[in-house]
Amino acid sequence: MIAAVQAGLRLTDRSIYMASDTLIVYYSWSGNSEKLAKNLNEAIFSSDIFKIRTKRKYSTSFFVAAFQAGREKRKKTRPEIIETVSGKKLSKYERIILIYPIWDGSCPMAVLTFLESIKTEGLDIFPISTSSSVTLGSSLRDIRGSAPEANIAEGLAVPG
Repeated sequence: MIAAVQAGLRLTDRSIYMASDTLIVYYSWSGNSEKLAKNLNEAIFSSDIFKIRTKRKYSTSFFVAAFQAGREKRKKTRPEIIETVSGKKLSKYERIILIYPIWDGSCPMAVLTFLESIKTEGLDIFPISTSSSVTLGSSLRDIRGSAPEANIAEGLAVPG
């Protein structure tokens, strides 16, 4: 929270709408976060977009996937992801719009895997969660833990 407060980052800051400096990164299981990422990109950003994909697929059953996500969180497991954004490609971005669902009270562990796989120093990260409970849960704390050198904005919870 300190980094976000010090940086004073908010989703209403006009600077985040500079498409060439912004990368939209999302993780989606049900399709809600993907839909939001693509709609934001079409309507506002026209930026590059990157989907976080895990090597191991989650169940298509909500209850089984929720159990898998809860187990990962309790064990602090970082699922392998198929690819990440390389340092050279990432260096052209100043900010990331990070979109994810709330799973077991936080962001999916795959989001943390992604953040830990990239150089986040100096990046502005704007978290947006999709959730039926319309909360960020502990996701901001967890994101800050995985990207301590980044400036993390206050975040936004979107129904979905």
